[in-house]
Amino acid sequence: AEATRKAELEKAKLVQQQPSPVEKAAEPPAPAAATNGSAVPAAAPRNEVPATGFIDIVVEPAAEISIDGRRRTFGERLTMLELPAGAHEIACRNEGYRDYVETVNVKRGELSRRSIELERLTGTLALETAAGTRLFVDGSFRGTVPLGAPLDLPVGSHRIELRNPAFQTWTNTVYVPADETVRLAISLVPLAASK
Repeated sequence: AEATRKAELEKAKLVQQQPSPVEKAAEPPAPAAATNGSAVPAAAPRNEVPATGFIDIVVEPAAEISIDGRRRTFGERLTMLELPAGAHEIACRNEGYRDYVETVNVKRGELSRRSIELERLTGTLALETAAGTRLFVDGSFRGTVPLGAPLDLPVGSHRIELRNPAFQTWTNTVYVPADETVRLAISLVPLAASK
């Protein structure tokens, strides 16, 4: 009985022996155990896609370009700016033009392009004065009264000049606000009254 017991102990020692380093390397790694006791499959190797993307903005005319409220540049182009993937607010601003604001979704590893043309802010000038009077705005001839329709002008101050051979020339500076009509009713002074 003693001999049988020794033989069984020797057999058990052989089973418990660790495999050689060569044998160990040949075996695939065992999957890690999850906390609930089930096996987790090994992660397959993959190409990492960056967590960022790029944006390229062209704007006409040159403007202040901001991303997420942060001024990036003043110019006609913002080239290949790297941003975290996700939603970003683009704003382009230039005095005399309507602000442009857009939310752009930047995708991982991709380039988003925007070509933006800012809309000029305008107002209108409606003029009533003696028929046949010639209208000059900022030194340029713009028509003869009656004009037929209000005149579109960029927002801002403009030098208005009215010329009529029977009247004294009238000149003044007028401010034209955005999306509004400035109405001028001018009574010109006859030349005979100035003598």
